[in-house]
Amino acid sequence: MDVSAFIHAAERRVDVCDGIPSFMRAESTVVADFDPLARPDRFVLDASWDLTEGKPVSGVLGWFDVDWSPRATMSTSPFAERTHWSQTLFHVPLHTPSAGDRLACRIEVTFDSGESPRYAWSGAFSSAGGEVLRRFNRDSRDLFTPE
Repeated sequence: MDVSAFIHAAERRVDVCDGIPSFMRAESTVVADFDPLARPDRFVLDASWDLTEGKPVSGVLGWFDVDWSPRATMSTSPFAERTHWSQTLFHVPLHTPSAGDRLACRIEVTFDSGESPRYAWSGAFSSAGGEVLRRFNRDSRDLFTPE
């Protein structure tokens, strides 16, 4: 059975999953810091990572930490004790890095009037010399519209 017609939608899904630390291909990085009671209606989150040679990359995993007080923090990181929040997986094109390859990604999060999030993410894999190897552009509300 040919299920290739579903690839477009699968690549634009934003999945909730439990990340496995040994599958992480780069160090985590903080992309935003804000008061959750004064959340903006739109986030633009930019990050880039040095990738491990020969270790396939197929997504960007996101999570949050909340500082409830100076001595009480809750983390939804895959490296912390599990919570019901899990992590958010943004699919990117499968890439097996060579030495020095990098991944740059921008994730835009907006909220509709019902507080439902919309995710759009884009970026590129690049070589050690800065040559763009592959770009991608995805939108979670564009599941069934071909590129």
